[in-house]
Amino acid sequence: MGEKADIKLHLRRSAEAIGRRLRQKGHIAFGVGVKLKTTDFQILTHQRRLSEATDVTERLYSVGVDLLNEFDHPGPFRLVGMVAYDLVGIDDRVQLDLFGHPCSATPLGGGHR
Repeated sequence: MGEKADIKLHLRRSAEAIGRRLRQKGHIAFGVGVKLKTTDFQILTHQRRLSEATDVTERLYSVGVDLLNEFDHPGPFRLVGMVAYDLVGIDDRVQLDLFGHPCSATPLGGGHR
């Protein structure tokens, strides 16, 4: 796989599969990573910690493309992979105040004040 358009298509499919699995299992990810393996088996990785966890396909894909653009190896690649990491249950999120501190122990999307 050498053309950037082919790699982006693979990232799109990976983001769709990852997003679907996260939603099915009730998880969200605080991180996204991209792994490339060159034809001579050199492994290249980039990852990014997100400020807000997600299970949204478009967000996962967008971060994946941003990470792809950070690689300066021209390819071709024998493997293209994407991963979501630092998973938390969707019900385990805690609302943060303006300064990033927990407002209360009430998870987002549930409970009443």
